[in-house]
Amino acid sequence: LRDGYVFLRRIENKIRIVSDLSLDTLPKDEGKLLVLVKRLGYAADGELVKEFLEEYKWYTAKIREVFERVVR
Repeated sequence: LRDGYVFLRRIENKIRIVSDLSLDTLPKDEGKLLVLVKRLGYAADGELVKEFLEEYKWYTAKIREVFERVVR
């Protein structure tokens, strides 16, 4: 849970830099998403957005599982 929190906070901070907004969702614009992913340190190749999105989905799913166990 801690790792997921840190991961998502890093994303939120970079979204603020890339979009100049306080957002809690990923940019829809492909160019802004690419800038975000690069700023988060993912390798600059054709797979970087895919790799990032897979990691993002993994963390959010794990956090959701913990949330569901605690709340229910």
